[in-house]
Amino acid sequence: MPLKLPDGAEARFEVIRTGPFGETFTMHLWGAGRRGWYHAIIREPVLAADTGQLPLGKGEWRTFLNLIKQARFWELPEVWPHPVPDNVTVEDGDHLHVLGRDRERFHHVQRFVWREPGLDQLWMFCIRRSGFYERRSDRSGWFLRTPDGSSPAPGDSPAG
Repeated sequence: MPLKLPDGAEARFEVIRTGPFGETFTMHLWGAGRRGWYHAIIREPVLAADTGQLPLGKGEWRTFLNLIKQARFWELPEVWPHPVPDNVTVEDGDHLHVLGRDRERFHHVQRFVWREPGLDQLWMFCIRRSGFYERRSDRSGWFLRTPDGSSPAPGDSPAG
């Protein structure tokens, strides 16, 4: 059974992004009622880090569950588009997997390059919460924090 529920949890999710060169970001989220926890792991050429288990901030578990609902996660097809259109060639891109389990069901959504806006909102929640990324002051996107505390120049290592 994929995604075993931790003791006392009502639901559990994993959000996994794999980039075109094998870089990975994984966030595990679980909770019950108004309380939630997360564990984020990143493996990039300039950063390898693991948060360990941390509590989500006040209201964040409910916010994440609302994003799941808004994305219609439980109703989304596992793969989309399926099949990839014949007239399309993709040479680069990222994979996004979102797995979820509650007490009654399990669902796995996987996307390559194309994804629904609701899944983008889930991804943005995760990168903001993880602490591995920072928003550029010119609002041009989210970028990896490097081990020395600097951030890459615009155009380098954007998130999603």
